[in-house]
Amino acid sequence: MTVDDFVAKYNGQPVDFDRAYGNQCWDLVAQYSHEVVGLQGGAWQVMPTGANGGAIEVFTNFKDPLGTYYTKIANSPDPNNLPVKGDIVIWNWGTYGHIGLCLGATQASITIFEQNSPVGSYAHITANKQWAGCVGWIRPKVNVAPAPVVVPVITKPVTQGNNTMFNTLAEVSNAYIFLRGKAGTNEEMQGWVGKPIISFFTVGLGEANAYRAERDNLRQQLVGVQQALANELARPPKEVVKEVQKIVEVIKEVPAPIDEKVVIGNMLNRVITILKNIFIKKG
Repeated sequence: MTVDDFVAKYNGQPVDFDRAYGNQCWDLVAQYSHEVVGLQGGAWQVMPTGANGGAIEVFTNFKDPLGTYYTKIANSPDPNNLPVKGDIVIWNWGTYGHIGLCLGATQASITIFEQNSPVGSYAHITANKQWAGCVGWIRPKVNVAPAPVVVPVITKPVTQGNNTMFNTLAEVSNAYIFLRGKAGTNEEMQGWVGKPIISFFTVGLGEANAYRAERDNLRQQLVGVQQALANELARPPKEVVKEVQKIVEVIKEVPAPIDEKVVIGNMLNRVITILKNIFIKKG
């Protein structure tokens, strides 16, 4: 789950993670810490505070296991020291402080996802939240924001006829990520440098069509297996018993020591009797 997913899920909802004091500001970030950052357990494992149980203590105490999952960053006059989307921001307002989820920040203000500010309010987005009283933020050590879509950027293109060529290995890498979701090996990507970009995407289209054909073929095979299974399940129970009887007769004809044949025959006859009792009663 990403930050955007979390906001979409809980925006306008009362969040009460610990089921103790209603929808406090702390409950929303505790839910976020659990669902998005991945901390497991109860209140003291997901977003521990301190003796007063205040939001400010998340920052001032920064108890384990927060250090494993977050980096603590103090607010400062440095204009480049700003929280980023996904950080948990803490203020020292009042006795217990305030806490919320950063969606973006400038030197002038913060856009925050919060609740219980004003008191009793459900989860909501607040633009232009004031900096006054902000002591700092904790930043997840995992990537909680969606990865940006990488679009191939072609610089100083070399042209050959009507085709634009790949100029550098970086351009080829971007094209691989755009089309396949990841870069190729250096060897295979190097082979595209100096070649037409249109050729790369033509090959990619061919691969995609081949994958679709293989997928459709597998679907058809699955339909066939499902139909065969349905046909087998539709056979009357008495026919199943008859098939077992045929198998028994064939086995009995196989040469074997007298005692072994008697033992096998008795066992198979018992199987037939059990099957008859189960299936014939059902019709």
